[in-house]
Amino acid sequence: MGRAQEIHFQGHHYQVDIVKKMLTEEINLYERRLVIIKRASLKGQEDLVKTYQDMIDSRVTILDQLNRMKHT
Repeated sequence: MGRAQEIHFQGHHYQVDIVKKMLTEEINLYERRLVIIKRASLKGQEDLVKTYQDMIDSRVTILDQLNRMKHT
């Protein structure tokens, strides 16, 4: 592997790690908000719960895919 490719390779995985960290933080934030929403009695609460659950699920799916990635 040439030096330029090696730098790109290392940079790519550094960026992936940053994205994984951001996704993890977002998942935790949305899960905390979801708990609060479920405790409250709000008009349209079911739609809001579904929206937050969908956001959590999509981020978990992306995070799982990134975790399964091989070094390419």
